[in-house]
Parts: sequence; structure tokens; C-alpha cells
Amino acid sequence: MFDIICHAKRVWGELRRKNCENDVKKKLMKEVHDLIRGKIKQMAFAHDSVRVLQFFIQSGSHEQRKEVFDELKDDTIGLCKSQCGKHVVKKLLMYGNKELLAAVMLTFKGHVSQMLRHAAASSIIEYAYNDKAVLGQRLMLTEEL
Repeated sequence: MFDIICHAKRVWGELRRKNCENDVKKKLMKEVHDLIRGKIKQMAFAHDSVRVLQFFIQSGSHEQRKEVFDELKDDTIGLCKSQCGKHVVKKLLMYGNKELLAAVMLTFKGHVSQMLRHAAASSIIEYAYNDKAVLGQRLMLTEEL
């Protein structure tokens, strides 16, 4: 796992450059995708590799974001409570399409009051409620309070 993270961070360093060409960027994104497939949960909770995952969510396609969420679906609440992992959930909320946004919000159901009392998770609930949720999602978030 350590070698995979080191290689992914090297590729991420090349991807972050402003002068990276589009065709090279697509090739490198494919390489990162192949590297992290199946290991996304471990990367999301590690402080050194979470930045690579955040960039992948930010720059990836909707299918890639959906694949990341599918792998993290069961651990969304735990990620929100993690100092490093909460940024992954925030990136999913920021860059996800409507379907992904709705799926992330649905994972919060039943845990909102618990998450609001948590120092790290409360900022995610606040961002989701104030900036991303539509009326039905806001009602779903507030109904258990």
C-alpha cells in the first residue's frame, strides 16, 4: 500500500501543474484511477493520501466520482467525523452531480443530530444544508432534530 500511495502522490504532483496538457492529464488520471481502485477507503482515512483522492474527485469524471462514492458509501459518517476524511465528503458534495449529491445526503439520514454534535462532522452538515441541499433534502436533514 505504501508504494501505491507514493506512486499516486508522484502522479498527483504532475497532474497539479498548470502546464499539464489535456491528453497527458487524461492519461495520468487513468493511471491514478487504476492505482486507487479498490483502495479508496484506506486512502480516505490516511492523512497523506487523502489529498490525492480529493484531487481525483475534483478533476475526475462523474463516473469516477460515482465509483469513489460507491466504495465509500458505508463509511460516509465515519469519514465526516475524521479530520482528514471530511474533506473527501465535502469534495463529493461540491463536485458531484444531483444524483450523487442526493445519495450523499441520504447517507446522513438518521445520523444528523449525532453529526451536529461532532466537531468535524458538523461543518459538513452545515455546508450540505446551507449550500447544496434543496428543499426536500433540507426537510430530511431537519426532521430528526
